[in-house]
Amino acid sequence: MTASRTIVLPVVLGLALALASCGKTARFEVADVTFCHGLTDDMQAEQPGNAFRPDETVYVSVTVKGRPRHGVVAAKFYYGDQFIAEASVDLGDANSGVIFSVGENTFVGYTLSHDNPFPVGEEYRAELFHDDEPIGKYPFRVVAGAD
Repeated sequence: MTASRTIVLPVVLGLALALASCGKTARFEVADVTFCHGLTDDMQAEQPGNAFRPDETVYVSVTVKGRPRHGVVAAKFYYGDQFIAEASVDLGDANSGVIFSVGENTFVGYTLSHDNPFPVGEEYRAELFHDDEPIGKYPFRVVAGAD
């Protein structure tokens, strides 16, 4: 009987520590930002590339480490100093169906579509934010020919 208590005690302590850490807020971290020519159903990048034709839709896939339950990731698109568009994703909504996850990441996707062709240029960028705090600036370009 003593041997079984010795084994059960470490298991119970480990489980208690694991459950106690569930409520803690993990550090938010972006693993990757990829411009691409399409997104999968789960917002992963398809056909990566940061050069787009003037009439082409611009896609961005952001890989967030882990499965955060709180926070908003926003993308603001610019041409030089001119603001083009903004979109945001609530991580709580993105991960609402996840009950248990080990070693998985969250993929957040943004689509920049437009009615009129973009001017050819190198001055395009997406600025990413987490809860209004800057994450980084990521350049892309619009080119006259195919990628």
